[in-house]
Amino acid sequence: MVPPFLWMISTSLKLPTQVSAYPPEWIPDPITLASYREVWRSSPSADLREHHLRSFAVMFLELLTFRRLAGYAFARIRSPVGAPVLLYLGTLMVPARS
Repeated sequence: MVPPFLWMISTSLKLPTQVSAYPPEWIPDPITLASYREVWRSSPSADLREHHLRSFAVMFLELLTFRRLAGYAFARIRSPVGAPVLLYLGTLMVPARS
């Protein structure tokens, strides 16, 4: 699972002419954010940009606060079968809305 993800990140940082180069290079030279700028400029509406900003802010704040607190709690809870961790992970798999 990790190599395709790293390849996706690597490809997103390449120039368009370097994407299909043979042999492929894992580390782009030069590293550029032009693809990200193009997507940001060509987004169809301001609502989409606002949605991206809001999603990034929520993700960052959750990782910074709630997930860290949950990890600390799981590290301190002593259970012979690991039930609290399984219960938490089980609730993450249930969709919030249907």
